[in-house]
Amino acid sequence: MKELFAVMIYFLTIVSALPARGQTRLGGYLKFYHHNNVVSPRRISKTGVRLQFNISKTFGDKGELFSSFDFDANDLRFFGNGFNSRGSELEIYPVEAYVSLYFPMVDVRLGKQFIFWGKTDWINPTDNINPWDYENISSEIEDYRLPVTVLKTSWYLGPLTFEADWIPIFLPDRFPVPAGTLQKGNPERHIPAIVAAPPVYPEPTLRHSQAAFRMMHSVWGIDYSLSYYSGFDHQFSMISRVTSRNDSLIFTPEYKPLRVFGGDFQKTFGRYGIKGEGAYFRTADPNGTNPEIANPHFKYVLGNDWTVSDRLSLTFQWVQDIQGKYNANLEKEVARQNPMQTGVPDRVTSSVSGVLKWNPFDYMTSQIIDVLNLKDKDSFVLGFLSYEPADAIRFTLGGLFFSGPSNSPFGRMDGEDKVFVEVKLSY
Repeated sequence: MKELFAVMIYFLTIVSALPARGQTRLGGYLKFYHHNNVVSPRRISKTGVRLQFNISKTFGDKGELFSSFDFDANDLRFFGNGFNSRGSELEIYPVEAYVSLYFPMVDVRLGKQFIFWGKTDWINPTDNINPWDYENISSEIEDYRLPVTVLKTSWYLGPLTFEADWIPIFLPDRFPVPAGTLQKGNPERHIPAIVAAPPVYPEPTLRHSQAAFRMMHSVWGIDYSLSYYSGFDHQFSMISRVTSRNDSLIFTPEYKPLRVFGGDFQKTFGRYGIKGEGAYFRTADPNGTNPEIANPHFKYVLGNDWTVSDRLSLTFQWVQDIQGKYNANLEKEVARQNPMQTGVPDRVTSSVSGVLKWNPFDYMTSQIIDVLNLKDKDSFVLGFLSYEPADAIRFTLGGLFFSGPSNSPFGRMDGEDKVFVEVKLSY
């Protein structure tokens, strides 16, 4: 519990040191949660309680200080740590912690924060700053996105807004990474053992810093932006090597450099809206000759919004990913030799996604998000229903479901279906 007292003292020190002028706000929430797998043996994925403590201090129109910390007591941490200490199931981490300074034409924000780019829903080719936390997908974005430490600057030049972001430390997506022996070898039959080595991350040096730039504008009622990201892919590539000493095939997860040139737009016509987003990904294999690294590709999303009524809205999106430098013969040869690859990737993959938001009654909201890959017929569905019987009290019931062939992207997650129940009290 020493961490708890240390953080509380930290907050009290900040508050006492701040100038008397300005406005100080305290807030947060207490949330009880239970996430349960629905596939036999129906294991509990997490259960516990979270306290979030927020403090913000404004200095007129000159600046703001904001900190948000979570105190998360997940009982399942016992199975990884045991009773190392009373309260060892407690984890304390910052959600956001930054200082903002406002000047006549420039805003500066430094610290741990969320920066979301793009106009489309759920699938955003230009949104490459904050990693995803695929192990904690739920109804709240702070659960399934990870904040990063950023120096963000925004310039306001008449109708144009320019944004420049410097991200000194790379953070990958939080995703189960293969580890250990994946397949036992048989030297007599010339079958190598397949081993997954520990992942290799970019070193935390200035040379491995990331940068992102965006220009935003609006003309004829169309909001649009152009963007550029230079950093690393948040998802790993499996790089293989064969060892002659023990006839093993070793795969190492590595995070490769990535550059993304993107843009988006949005236009509203009364109850209808159209939007789009696209990006060209220049990977570490620009010529498409290394089959273990993703080819350069272009991904775009076109969608429309329909506000049917004050209580119901629908979103439909068409998604395509087009591979560049595509060599069909090379892809087939690699798929034949690589035991970890389950199929030959297509040059063009298409999918559709939809979002339904429905408020059937006052103080009740529901949302369903669905993504369907057309070739493999595999899908992902996230749905939840929330009810607020009183101010600052919310009950949420939701579920996360995967389906499809075993070698498809979502089909590989079959067995990870879960339902979750959350009770949240804000203060």
